[in-house]
Amino acid sequence: MTGDDEPSRDLAALVVPQDGRLAVTGDRYEPYRLVDADGVVVAAAASFFRDLLAAGRAEATVCSYGMDLLRWFRFVRAVRVAWDQATRAEARDFSRWLQVAGKQARPHWRGGDGAGVAAVPAGGAYAPSVRAHSETVLRAFYDCHLDAGSGPLVNPFPLDRSRRGGRAHAHHNPMEPYRNERSGLYRPRVPDRIPRSVPDSEFNEIFAGLPSHRDRALVAFYVSTGARASELLSATLAGTDPGRQLITVVRKGTRELQELPDEAIQAHLAFLARRRSLRPSEEYRVPTEEEWAEFLGHFELRKVATGTCGRALRRARRSCCGRAAAPRSASACPPSPASARAHPPAPAQRPETGHDPRARPAEAALRAQADGLHASEAAAELLITHASWLHRDDFLSQFMHTGTGLTSGIPMAAIDWPEAISALDAGHLPCSGGEDRILRIIASLAEGIPVNLRDALTGLDTANISRVASAVRHAGGQK
Repeated sequence: MTGDDEPSRDLAALVVPQDGRLAVTGDRYEPYRLVDADGVVVAAAASFFRDLLAAGRAEATVCSYGMDLLRWFRFVRAVRVAWDQATRAEARDFSRWLQVAGKQARPHWRGGDGAGVAAVPAGGAYAPSVRAHSETVLRAFYDCHLDAGSGPLVNPFPLDRSRRGGRAHAHHNPMEPYRNERSGLYRPRVPDRIPRSVPDSEFNEIFAGLPSHRDRALVAFYVSTGARASELLSATLAGTDPGRQLITVVRKGTRELQELPDEAIQAHLAFLARRRSLRPSEEYRVPTEEEWAEFLGHFELRKVATGTCGRALRRARRSCCGRAAAPRSASACPPSPASARAHPPAPAQRPETGHDPRARPAEAALRAQADGLHASEAAAELLITHASWLHRDDFLSQFMHTGTGLTSGIPMAAIDWPEAISALDAGHLPCSGGEDRILRIIASLAEGIPVNLRDALTGLDTANISRVASAVRHAGGQK
């Protein structure tokens, strides 16, 4: 209880310097450190953080608690009181200061030394939810040191007078809802807020304006399940179950796996249906017995399975699947009788063909046009090996121009890259993020069109990174 000899402070004129900081260490055993104005780690805060982590709290919780402690240590430094000598008077003044003084101007976190970056201007009073969170954190901080015998004898942030000394909900009626008992003495009342919402008409416009089914799937997942953004980012391909219409995410608080019903599966299936519609329907027919035997015989003949032929397995599989879709001539690789007997054709084992027969002439024509120029050859090979854009009629019909060599008569083809990139920027070529990045890299190799490598390379998967690396070596003359 405060007395008459308590210090009188002019909170309106009090200036709390923005010294000290919450430093990120990158160490999973000690992810954050509270550093004072002299650059020394605050041992009391470090001990509290270790207790939080030992209790299974997330790193984000430690960060949130650390920001409240940083605000408190700045205040007690401004009023010239040590943290372990703080009384209820300092706790009361701090709570009042948060309510009245408000947010002070501070340097921007991107500024470093402040050069070239404008400071964050002063704002209004801290919200009741922020003040309530701060009171809870500081009461837990002093309770921790009170139990350890390393802090003051009395917690500066006690519980409310009417709720001290008894167990919370000691005489609770099970027929009634729980009341908010054991509230802090300086804890403000947090008003119930009306949830923010987006009108249905505006949401429909946003959803219709998304460029791809993939983006619609992500938004549908977020809206239909109410998952947090961090939980949405925790979803992986292994956690997707299209058959049961479920997607598994990691919950933010408990870190447990939870299956969420999802409407995004339908959007993803629509994306796959669109990709299939761009390929000829005859590619998806069941191969004949002779075609399947030839497919297996090719692997036996080339010894792809043992890796002794020096040919990439992926390329052999793709070319063989293409041969299974369209019967080859008598000069093709003969089937292996031993392989055909050991692996009889079964409908369940026959792969869907994924190579467009119409793309083969385009590949040869692109290689013929680029022959002799390393950068153009690299761009053509990257476009061919990526095997996505050459299967799209909207891309080939608008931007690929064909002809023949003046003297050789060999079919040649060229891509109008400036027009293709302009259409991509305008949203006339809907595609996935990986397809967008690959097309921009190819255009840069072929025509020198500028590309942001920081955005393009960091968004590619392992297979596309390998393709781009091969193209760069090819462009440099290292085939």
